Amino acid sequence: FKGPGDRAIIDVIKKLPGIEVSDKGVISFNGKTIKNVYVGGDNIVDGRYGLVTNNIPVDAVTQVQVLEHDQPIKALKGFSNSQDVSLNLKISDRAQIKSINIAQLGGGNKLYYGSFTNLLLKKNIKSITLLTANNTGENLQDEDASLGIAATENLQNTVKTFDQYLSLTSQRPSGLDSKYYLQNVDKMGSVNLLFHPKKELSTRLNISTFQLKRRNDYGYFNQYELPDNEISYNENQQSTTRSQIWQADFQMEKNTSHGYLKSVTSAK
Repeated sequence: FKGPGDRAIIDVIKKLPGIEVSDKGVISFNGKTIKNVYVGGDNIVDGRYGLVTNNIPVDAVTQVQVLEHDQPIKALKGFSNSQDVSLNLKISDRAQIKSINIAQLGGGNKLYYGSFTNLLLKKNIKSITLLTANNTGENLQDEDASLGIAATENLQNTVKTFDQYLSLTSQRPSGLDSKYYLQNVDKMGSVNLLFHPKKELSTRLNISTFQLKRRNDYGYFNQYELPDNEISYNENQQSTTRSQIWQADFQMEKNTSHGYLKSVTSAK
């Protein structure tokens, strides 16, 4: 299924039989939403698997495995029949030898885009580090969004909406993709590290930050027909919203066939 123009593994996943990928990056298999995407059997980012599928190169993966009835807690296997479906990316031996660095940079016509990705995909330690910024209309909130069925809405991805004071009673959404009209200055950093000191013991650190700026320009033309006259006028509104968001999660997990222990510390 790999083609010459495929860059990230999501480009191949879209072609697999039974797989569908939405515009937001949500993956489903035979109509069931994918809960997690594992990397070499490890869960680095939980349901925020867009960080995995959009950044791991095609050449680093040898196989995409569909895990039906996925039950990650070993002590519950055979006792609890899970209906969850997940994917596992089997990493090539070559990709595990050293870190992978990917950089992109572009600019012109007062627009710019830049990103840097560092990947470490070894057996006992895995990390995904992403730094990116743009004002081209690409919404970086989507990069770190929760996509898995078990994940709740990411509070760190919520930007305060502006108050609308125009007199129009309804607002028709644009039929265009947001990247064509979004007036933004987005900056994002994400560090995701998972360490396996032992096979059944793991520690994980996830840190993300957003510096988001949105500009909203709205205009509306009012016209009233009177018996002997006509009144018409324009209303215009401009507003700018800014959001600075930080989130950190530290997790320790012991997963054996005899018991399961998980400790999570979060800061926002």
